[in-house]
Amino acid sequence: MAVEKIKELKEIWENDIYRETLTMIPEKGIAVADVQTVQKELQKRKRYLDITGNWLNHPNDFLAGIQAQVVFRSLTQE
Repeated sequence: MAVEKIKELKEIWENDIYRETLTMIPEKGIAVADVQTVQKELQKRKRYLDITGNWLNHPNDFLAGIQAQVVFRSLTQE
């Protein structure tokens, strides 16, 4: 896949509307794990290609571990 197409898809995936919409769900018992914000912070130090498993949309083992930590923290904080 051409690098231009990867950049185009990356911009779509990083759309903040998804996060904003999910945080508006008011029901008790629903948790939102904001992995997108953490990934954006991580990308200030690492290249996107360094944290993907297929250079497109699958996290590699490093990013999957970070995502798991974010999910765990989201589920365990009060």
